[in-house]
Amino acid sequence: MLGSTRVCDDGTAEAMRAILRANFHDPAWAEDDAYIKRRVEASLAPGAWEAVAAARLKPPTMPPRSDFGQPDTIEYERIRYPTLVIAGAEDKLRLPGYHKALGPIPDSRIVVLAEAGTWSTSRRPANSTASSASS
Repeated sequence: MLGSTRVCDDGTAEAMRAILRANFHDPAWAEDDAYIKRRVEASLAPGAWEAVAAARLKPPTMPPRSDFGQPDTIEYERIRYPTLVIAGAEDKLRLPGYHKALGPIPDSRIVVLAEAGTWSTSRRPANSTASSASS
């Protein structure tokens, strides 16, 4: 969702722009026509969607759902490894403060990156690297 608008991939450039607006804090990605074209072509290649997104996203061929998301049933307190959680403060695909649900992870540290969205580790790599180095 982008605000209160549902974001669906129907294989068009405009749908890809909406996806990028939802995923990237920096609007330049959604305004770059050459990048949009490459992303659309890559998403339509046979097997591409299934290989990259099937684990957590709805494929473009599935009918729209009436609900958004699912209840989080993960028992975070059972994670037994040191964990660094990096969240984007401007994540448009999550509810504000979603990272707080990960607080019960023992031996964890949560870092919220300002001016970062969903893919904060790839779009703000210097911030992500600095966060992991200081843990």
